[in-house]
Amino acid sequence: MWHVSVDSKFPTVDIRRWYEDSRAGSPLKPTHVGIALTYSNWAKLKKAIIEVENKIPAMLAVSPCWHDGQMDEMFCGECSPYRKLECVADIRAAKSAQKLTINTDSSDGDVDLM
Repeated sequence: MWHVSVDSKFPTVDIRRWYEDSRAGSPLKPTHVGIALTYSNWAKLKKAIIEVENKIPAMLAVSPCWHDGQMDEMFCGECSPYRKLECVADIRAAKSAQKLTINTDSSDGDVDLM
């Protein structure tokens, strides 16, 4: 999930992705994915957004495409419109293979698929 925060100690606007860590004491932790903008750069970004909206009105109709994982993004027709069907079959096979786990701690020395 994404959070925007303003820090008075460091005069920045921080736009960052956070995640839940079930092992830690606090429920949310920041990731390295994000950006910290100075107040002047934040003002420039807001001005640039307005300029883009004025020059390209169709941009107002664009909605972001969010995915829970890379596999969802790869199968998204909006994010990967030129994906070939044979590539999709390969990806589905890789996804199925990824679900397999191998148990090498077998007492009889055999490798067991779980």
